[in-house]
Amino acid sequence: MRRPRRLSARDDGGPVWAYEFAWGAPDQSGDSPLPCRWGRRLGAFHSLEIPFFFGHDTVDGVLHLLLFKESNRQGRKALSEAMMDYLGSFVRAGDPNRPGSGLPLWQPWSNDPGGPKCVVLDADKRETRIGMMNVEETEAGVSEAIGRDLPPGLAAETRAYLMRAGFSWGPR
Repeated sequence: MRRPRRLSARDDGGPVWAYEFAWGAPDQSGDSPLPCRWGRRLGAFHSLEIPFFFGHDTVDGVLHLLLFKESNRQGRKALSEAMMDYLGSFVRAGDPNRPGSGLPLWQPWSNDPGGPKCVVLDADKRETRIGMMNVEETEAGVSEAIGRDLPPGLAAETRAYLMRAGFSWGPR
């Protein structure tokens, strides 16, 4: 997931609470709570966090039969409970942190370099892995990741697309 440097243009505005949902994506060792190769194929795809925020085990289509297995139930349920706690607190008080919840502190987005950016919501097969992220992405970092993670033809096509979208750097 790539995070923009400035999420809030006004320093005097209210706090911005950002999250990165990472459940399903392979971790640094290549392990995923998803069975077989689904972690590499699907990862933490768009909208997968919705069942976690609402405490149910369904996604559109039959994907839930492939993704939500007994082997990942313990970590999945613990993550869902944490996410519902954060959401409930946010709805009630405008702040996802509930005193006494025991959950890691979710800090609001900071525009300061190296400041907190978003909470990462993740779990392995047994327990949650929730913590703050302070990584800022730059165009140079995105370009480096494209070159590192994509086959050369797709990397060139991606850079060309991003140039048309207004990024200042081009194919290398």
